[in-house]
Parts: sequence; C-alpha cells; structure tokens
Amino acid sequence: MACGKRYAWREKLPLSKCRVIVTRPASGSKKLTLLLQQLGAEVVELPSIRTQLRDCAEQLRLVLDEIAAYQYLVFTSPAGVDYFLNCWTIWNWTCDVSV
Repeated sequence: MACGKRYAWREKLPLSKCRVIVTRPASGSKKLTLLLQQLGAEVVELPSIRTQLRDCAEQLRLVLDEIAAYQYLVFTSPAGVDYFLNCWTIWNWTCDVSV
C-alpha cells in the first residue's frame, strides 16, 4: 500500500487544510490544541496572552455583599472564575443563587 493512501484519512478531517494559531496562555492551551489536532488542524501554539491577577478583593467583597441583587454574573476568562471562587471560598460566603 502506498504511503499516501495509508494517510489519506487525515485529509478527510474537517480542519485538515487549516493552520490554527492558539494564543491562549501555555497553561490553558493544551486541551484546545489537542481538540484542534484531532479535527485535522495544524496547530501552532503562540502564547501571547498573559494572565495577571489584580488585587481587587475589596471591590469583589462589595459585589458579594449585594450579589442577591444581580440577575447575572458574567465571567470573561477562566482566571476570573478561579479568582472569584477562590475569594468566595476563603471568605466562606453563602448565598441563595441558582447556577
């Protein structure tokens, strides 16, 4: 069997002719990279985003004091969720909210 025919299955994958650049921080890109590769993409990891925590605990505490007044909480990154949940746990916060 010719080598080309043996690997022709790869050309049938949905992203087989695509090159994708993943700019997420290196610590959070592996899962996405693997998924894209499984779909046939050639993946280039080029971390260009750096997550840096700001000390906004006091602002967060003010929000948590009024959390029941909010209809939605919107998080823009996994790091933001981690920070929120970490503060929530450290302060032993409780609230009647539905997720």
